[in-house]
Amino acid sequence: MKKNIAELFLKETKDQILADKFNQITDPKLKYIIAMTPRSGSSYLCDLIKQSHLLGTPDEYLNHQFIPEILKNVPANNADDYLKNMLKKSQSKNGVSGLKVSWFQFINFCNAMKKPAIFRQFKYIYLIRRDLYLQSVSLYKATESGVFHTNVKHKNEEKLKLNELDYNYKKLEKWYKHIAVQESRWRRFFLLTNIFPLYITYEEIDENINEVIDRIFNYLNIKNEARSTNSVESIFKKIGDRQSIEWASKFALERDEMMRSTKTL
Repeated sequence: MKKNIAELFLKETKDQILADKFNQITDPKLKYIIAMTPRSGSSYLCDLIKQSHLLGTPDEYLNHQFIPEILKNVPANNADDYLKNMLKKSQSKNGVSGLKVSWFQFINFCNAMKKPAIFRQFKYIYLIRRDLYLQSVSLYKATESGVFHTNVKHKNEEKLKLNELDYNYKKLEKWYKHIAVQESRWRRFFLLTNIFPLYITYEEIDENINEVIDRIFNYLNIKNEARSTNSVESIFKKIGDRQSIEWASKFALERDEMMRSTKTL
């Protein structure tokens, strides 16, 4: 059972020395969020962003699974304190701090905060994937096998699961809806809060990562004359293959047929 995020901060002992240290750190001047959907290239993008040393070190700091480990080095009495101190810790020397978060991580964390309205002070980069069918296949394969990223040494059982995985329409449909809901909720949030994010797609990252990073710098109004991403490589590589493309095509055709048959009933 998923633990309530607010409960993660109910520690019996507080490290006052660490808390005093963080109180002396200046808050970042600029804060941004990469509002993403799963399997949209966020890990690859964030890895290259970190290597610029000018945009902080964005990561899934609001993921309830990662918070307990982070709390060992970041003092916090509640979710609001955690966000404030996490942004301090992850900022670059020029005072820029960012994080990446899926919709469900975001709303769960907001529900644990006393003042979630602070998120309106952030700038937003909205990262999705144009091809929801391929995205659904990627998410299905990752969740079923446990093979999410190439920078991790996976167990032989996980690799075997991935290689022996069969096409499954019902599970692909489940993940398709999971992704579509997140897109819908992000867009509604932007609409209700009058936020106009920078819109980036997985396909644009795949086509020209340098151009995407230039757009991010421009959007955040940060100068980076010394940047040279041509010589930088990410630890993350694409996992997709010919089979994924074939499954995505099959899923798209079957889903279209299913939608049309449902309308005629």
